[in-house]
Amino acid sequence: MVNSRACVAAALILLASVGSGQAEPLRLPSSQRDLSVTIYTSNLAFFADARAVTLQQGETILEIEGISKNLIPESLFVEGKGFHVQEQSFRPANLTPAALLRASVGKNVRVEIAAEGDDSDIRIVEGELLSVDGGALVRIGEEVRIVAADRVLLPGVPDALDANDLLEVRLDTQNAGAGDAVIGYLAQGFSWTADYVAKLDNNEEHLAIVAKATLRNDTDESYEHAHVSLVAGDISRVRPQPAMPVKAQFEMMSGDASAGMRAAMPQQETAGEYHRYVLPSRVSLPAGTVKQVVFLEANSVAVTKRYRIENLLRAQTTQGDKLGPVNASVDMLLKNERSEGLGRPLPAGVWRVYGESPEGGALLLGESRQDHLAENGEATLTLGAAFDITAEAVTNDYKQVSNRSFETEQTVTVKNAKNEAVQVELVGDYPPNTRVLKETQAHEAVSATRLLWNLQVPPKGESVLVYRVLVSY
Repeated sequence: MVNSRACVAAALILLASVGSGQAEPLRLPSSQRDLSVTIYTSNLAFFADARAVTLQQGETILEIEGISKNLIPESLFVEGKGFHVQEQSFRPANLTPAALLRASVGKNVRVEIAAEGDDSDIRIVEGELLSVDGGALVRIGEEVRIVAADRVLLPGVPDALDANDLLEVRLDTQNAGAGDAVIGYLAQGFSWTADYVAKLDNNEEHLAIVAKATLRNDTDESYEHAHVSLVAGDISRVRPQPAMPVKAQFEMMSGDASAGMRAAMPQQETAGEYHRYVLPSRVSLPAGTVKQVVFLEANSVAVTKRYRIENLLRAQTTQGDKLGPVNASVDMLLKNERSEGLGRPLPAGVWRVYGESPEGGALLLGESRQDHLAENGEATLTLGAAFDITAEAVTNDYKQVSNRSFETEQTVTVKNAKNEAVQVELVGDYPPNTRVLKETQAHEAVSATRLLWNLQVPPKGESVLVYRVLVSY
């Protein structure tokens, strides 16, 4: 009977201790994660960090390693099946030599004591650590000694100190078992841009285009083997963050890795009002690096070369005014259509167009920054100014017709120093209600305020346009 009562009492004590105790935290190291990173163009990335976890029913505390220090705390969430999040907090790493010494005050430690005049003769003694202000103060037997901090051998690391940043999540688990806990959050210090390398053929009729995504990790944290997707488009930010400087060395994918990227292009899909590019292979994002991956190749995109002169033709109000000479701009026009070898949304970026030099090497013809180009849209790549094609304009006549109208006449001379004939577009901007009274060549109305003339200019020669307009206001 006594033994039976003793067993019951022991069982009650055990149950009480289990009921009142708190479960040990479950540590989830970063090595166990499956990471997906969505990078935006505006110093922002979204992390979806999946961790495999086996949960018991009831309350569980997760200690999750590897969360970015650059996270935006308000954006963080944890989700999964079979549990509810009760509380979450981010604990930055706090294990330092000074913190470890402070945590050991009042505890027994071991101390290295060197013999006087002989640092090689060291003995280990035990004592109580009294203070660490200005050095370690240790009671050894009946004596109190001041020793260098690096002579103190500490018994271990207290639970309150950790070398890792930790996300602590308190869960209420309804359905025990194995599953995934997905940690989602936004972080700063990540961005990407699109860069296009285009080579013009010798006939100046087709471009071979390679589009590369330049990924930037401007943080001091590395991420290995992540699923990476890129979002093209301008998202609204409630509190825009300042861009971080690029402090990285340029890392160019080359060799077999580059060939692998070319073999499998990113999948493009629509995400709301934006476009998302999913890279086909996992990507590592080392701290402070810039990396390029190919996301589009098109070998023969039809282009049209154009010479254009703007800001020269206008409704001048002073007879005898002379404008110019100015050089014509050199443009390459292309259509983002499947029939032309493209036909997919192209994110904004810088286009660099190369030609072939007489010696056979590559020659930069010009750079052009383009906005987002929708499927079936048209792009104008302005490469620079044509050295051999110039134009000037002279106001031949000006006449005030009434208080609300006047007539003006311009002569525009376009000169071509090339050995071949060229076609040059002359574009003029005029007030609304402008009417052409006479012209030596027919114009095209581009808009209500913009007129265009196409002039054929012979080799080593010139062409002249004379026109007169009536402006009413």
